[in-house]
Amino acid sequence: MSYNMSFFDIIIRLFLGALVVITGWLLNTLVLFPVGMALVVVALSGYCPINHLLGRNPNKEEEKPQVNKTPRTYEVNHQSSQVQRAS
Repeated sequence: MSYNMSFFDIIIRLFLGALVVITGWLLNTLVLFPVGMALVVVALSGYCPINHLLGRNPNKEEEKPQVNKTPRTYEVNHQSSQVQRAS
């Protein structure tokens, strides 16, 4: 199984999962503990089934558009205060 979560997603889910587990333990509720554990397990595995269903993969490198890095030159007509692009 490959990772489909970014480092930021993993840290946030780990923190929130631990917070929910501790809150469930302190409040003695059985509902919060499994939710928090699910967040912790997903964070530790680095694979989120919801991201997979939505087609999200922040680690996938996409083709970036080519940027033309040639400098443009401009001619300034001081008499008419117009700027024209030189060809």
